[in-house]
Amino acid sequence: MRNFSRETIKGRKLSRILSNSKGLTLVELLAVITILGIVAGIATPTVQGVIAKAKEETCYVNAAQLESMYETQLVIDGVEHTEALFSQFMVGFSGISYEDGEFQYVDGKVQCSRYPDDKEGEVPHL
Repeated sequence: MRNFSRETIKGRKLSRILSNSKGLTLVELLAVITILGIVAGIATPTVQGVIAKAKEETCYVNAAQLESMYETQLVIDGVEHTEALFSQFMVGFSGISYEDGEFQYVDGKVQCSRYPDDKEGEVPHL
């Protein structure tokens, strides 16, 4: 008579169960697809929000850089701001661009037309 240890018996039962498995049942497959759909439904708006926030922050950073460069150019040339000078500066400068909008020089600040800099009364993001 053979003497089997508990681990050997458990191992054989487990291997028999695994060897008899022919794949996923329809219910298991539907459960996996449902879980993936829920995860995608949660993740998609979050990722879209992060992308939109990154585009907005990029616009602000680009506007600050343009403002600094434009004001430096005004000082070097020894002239005051005019719309014609700013337009000429923007035509001659192709280093900073952004989609679906343009930069404007308003009240001594360069602003994005798509993301105006009027954040008064707005609740800050944490």
